[in-house]
Amino acid sequence: MRYNQHQIVMFILVVSILLSMCVQTNTHTQTTKEQASLNLGEIKFLLKNITIRAYSYSQKEMGCEVNYSFIVDVIEGKKEIIWFKKVESNCGNRLLYERLNKSLSGAVLIDTGDFYYLYMPSVYPYIVKYKPQNSIIRYKGLPIVTFYNLIETFDKAKNVEYAGKSKLFVNGSSIDADVIRYQFDDGLLGKVSVELYVWNKLPVKAVLTIPYYNATIVTAIEKYSNRVEDFNLSAYEIVER
Repeated sequence: MRYNQHQIVMFILVVSILLSMCVQTNTHTQTTKEQASLNLGEIKFLLKNITIRAYSYSQKEMGCEVNYSFIVDVIEGKKEIIWFKKVESNCGNRLLYERLNKSLSGAVLIDTGDFYYLYMPSVYPYIVKYKPQNSIIRYKGLPIVTFYNLIETFDKAKNVEYAGKSKLFVNGSSIDADVIRYQFDDGLLGKVSVELYVWNKLPVKAVLTIPYYNATIVTAIEKYSNRVEDFNLSAYEIVER
């Protein structure tokens, strides 16, 4: 079969266009991954220096749901103070979570990085000092995640990509959050996949998928402000565990 000159020219033109589209697609994919990685760096820098109060929750989903509601005060990016509000669950062992909710009534957790301190006035009058776990689940017996701790996973992030925008409600208003996906290896949980929602460089929601335990942890900020409250550790007896 012979092709005339016009057909050959058209064939070359089509091939050139297809090759150009492939190059553009690969370049775009690489750009979005690089941009997502850059965004993680900017977020970490912000939270390492920020002073903010966030009204948050962290929900564990593993067959049933357990939801921890709390206020988080981050002071100059160096100290995190968690003021527990309540624990809710639709799990079968209702009595267990009723007791947990009572135990955490008025409880405060102070995370200073190398150690964390737990004050549970309904259980004992002193503060217990703990070494955190080597995991995004830093606090023994408390499967909660906060953004103060989540940013430590950014340096271990793999397969980082920008996934577009998603609408959320923060401070009572609808916002368009940027969605970044990545994975990291956790010392306790194994491989974890993260879907991070960011607005004005501030993470406002994260969905952590943990295949090893067939579990999901959703953590989110419902509203935030610049008014923070510190906690005076020196006013209490401290017991180390």
